[in-house]
Amino acid sequence: MPTGVHLHELPPEMLRVILTSFDSLHDLYSLIKASSQCFRIYRITPELILSSVLKRAIHPDALYHALAAVHVDPDEVSNRDNDEQSWQFLDSYFQRDPALLEFPRDMNGIISLAKLNNLVSSLANDYICRTLHALYASEETKQDAPRHALAPCSHHAACRTGLSATEQARIQRAFFRYELFSRCFPVNPSVPRESIFSADEQFNHFIQQMAPWEVEELSCLHEYFWVRVSGIFSDLEEELVARVLDAQTATASTLKASQMNRSEFNRMLRTYASVVDDDGMCLFEGRNLRGLELFSEDERSTLPDIIRYLISLGLLFLRALFASQGQGRRNLIRHNYYGEREFLPHAIYEDPSPFPAPNNSEDISDNNISHVNLGYLLFRPSSIEAVLSAMGIARYWPLRQLGYVFWDIERVRNLEINSKLRDARYCDPAAAKKAFNGFIQESPEARLKGIKLPEIMLQEIRDDYTYLWSYEFDFSSDSDIQDFEEDHE
Repeated sequence: MPTGVHLHELPPEMLRVILTSFDSLHDLYSLIKASSQCFRIYRITPELILSSVLKRAIHPDALYHALAAVHVDPDEVSNRDNDEQSWQFLDSYFQRDPALLEFPRDMNGIISLAKLNNLVSSLANDYICRTLHALYASEETKQDAPRHALAPCSHHAACRTGLSATEQARIQRAFFRYELFSRCFPVNPSVPRESIFSADEQFNHFIQQMAPWEVEELSCLHEYFWVRVSGIFSDLEEELVARVLDAQTATASTLKASQMNRSEFNRMLRTYASVVDDDGMCLFEGRNLRGLELFSEDERSTLPDIIRYLISLGLLFLRALFASQGQGRRNLIRHNYYGEREFLPHAIYEDPSPFPAPNNSEDISDNNISHVNLGYLLFRPSSIEAVLSAMGIARYWPLRQLGYVFWDIERVRNLEINSKLRDARYCDPAAAKKAFNGFIQESPEARLKGIKLPEIMLQEIRDDYTYLWSYEFDFSSDSDIQDFEEDHE
């Protein structure tokens, strides 16, 4: 019997066909990294190969929104002299200007689109995994799974099967549109705690131009980001509490081991500036928390503002925050520790009228993503209360965490899923708000009441956790394509 043909034995034309047939940049990268012959073919016509893969990887109905996001120039948006140009761009976007549908021909444009696709793919995969887990896992399983570490996976058959092409396309489109909104309405680089454009401008030029179900897709993503970022803050606070308790334990052990004279120990501690008690120790409270106000009881009410601010920084920042650990994650938060700015929740809040109810709510016969899905028709918010939970009304949070606006007819009509969606839609508003508020726990100051530690140890904690008033993040980083090209040079 004839043996199989090795990859390196194939003619260049066949290898080029193979490389252009992928529907995933990750799979393309893997083959190029594994085969120097494939990499050589790629280097001859990178534009052709990347373009072919991207057109397969991005659903046609989502591609338009991805291309629009790539067209946004951050420098031009940040210049208020170009406001009219920004509004003209958004007008063209909502009118589906054919010029925005032109696929980039130069390598820089293709690379920009590839980076955006990688960004959306990683976040969408995490979103899908977590949402399917919420949709199919039992209450016991959901309680056992961490809500903010690695994405949990349900063992339900539907989770193993994954999503249909149309479900994936809806989610993909929503992420591209969310990133477009973030790029069109960034922070003010001169005054990072403020937005360049007001909530009213964001509403008039973006939100008002969308159908209610399209806005609801963005709302579901914002709720997902809220849960993820609040979970990261919970981890950060747990880490801080552990540091303080460890410092207290270490202090007691050191004193016992060295049997240092108490008066000498007190004199050593008093060389620092904190409010030190008679025993030479300082409480983890009040003025001793300078620079650590985020963890204090008085500032607990500002935490939702901080979370909303971080969510507003765009997908690249959020992915970096989700993927980082330790000091890297702490630094991302410390450099972007600002109060609330006007963003998507505030723009949605600007809507002065209730959402109109679509006609013929059951009259939907296909899963075409160009129109509303059955989940929205059956369970849509009925009033102005459909604002985001981040604005204080969490009535629809249980429904949004199930991703109800993204599912096909078959999934929505499944008896198990339909029942779960209905229960979420009509759950007690007070219970929904309590569950949502549960993501913000008691402050570290309250949990560490009465705890004392040496100032030198408190200062070490300050060095790691104190906020730094400098807006800092490299939004031009992250190029997997450049990485694998460098690997093969």
